[in-house]
Order: sequence, then structure tokens, then C-alpha cells
Amino acid sequence: MNVKSPDEVLLISMTALMKWCLGMFGIKPPALIFYPALAVAAVGCLANFDIMMRIDATYLFQTLISGAWVFFLWKGGKYLRGDAKKEWNVEMHRKYAASASWFRDGKAPVRYGLLVCSVVVTVMVLRSTDADIAALAPWHRMTMASFIWSVAFFAYIKSAEPPLPDDGDRYFKPRAA
Repeated sequence: MNVKSPDEVLLISMTALMKWCLGMFGIKPPALIFYPALAVAAVGCLANFDIMMRIDATYLFQTLISGAWVFFLWKGGKYLRGDAKKEWNVEMHRKYAASASWFRDGKAPVRYGLLVCSVVVTVMVLRSTDADIAALAPWHRMTMASFIWSVAFFAYIKSAEPPLPDDGDRYFKPRAA
């Protein structure tokens, strides 16, 4: 395997993660795309609310933004929630493979930017000497960094090639050794 960038490594890792989750636990790719991002956004919203209540009311804007993100992620993910309940078949694979191809080819600069921002925000939050940031508990700080990491995860898993189903297509042939 000839890997040229960290982007390719992450895409290959996300493909392997989707295949493993489908094979081991029966978690379909639409569920793996949607629910982790929703969970991180909801926990982050609660953490921002806690920060706002304990430290300063100026965090209200950040709380409102994270709450809006949870709301719009829930509303916009209606098709992902519906597809997560359906059987993983060739038709769904083709749909998500086409979507992944579009995201993989057209959104590479966005993924690179998210990866760089994730690292920078994590370093800034962990090493900041600002009094407001230093007053936060470590889990609050990591929650702030997890927002951008969850967006990066969402971008990479949406761009990764979904696993092949093993039934439903008369032309499907498992790979031979």
C-alpha cells in the first residue's frame, strides 16, 4: 500500500472502522456517520452550558452555537437516521459510495483544514495561559477541542468508502485469496 498523506491514512482507517463495526456489531455506516457526531455535539453543548453557569455568562453565545449545531445536526440527519434503521444492501452501498466519492474528491482541502485546526485548537486549549481557559476543568477544555475533532471525524467518515454488503446483488463476488 502506497500512502502519500495523512489524509489517505485517515480515509483508509475510517473505511476499516466502518467495515469492522458492520462485521462485528452490525452497526451500519449511516449510524456510524451520524450518531457519534450527534453525541459529541450534545455533550459539548452541555459542557458549554456548564461553563456558562460556573464561569461567565459571556459563554452564552458559544452555548447557543453548540445548541444550534445539535438541533441542525438532528434535523439535517433525518435521512441518515432513517437509513441507519434499514438493511445495509447494495442499493444503500451505491448511494453512500457515490456520496463518499464526491466528498473525497471535492472536499479534500476542507478535511486538511479541519485536521490542522483540530491540532491547533487542541494545543491552544491544553497549553493556554489565559485566565479564563486556565479556570476551566480539564474535561471542559477537552470538550472545547472535541468539537473540532468531531467535525473532522464527521468529514473523514463521510468521505471514506463504505463497506460492501455481502448480499442483495447477484453480481457480488467475495474477494478470493
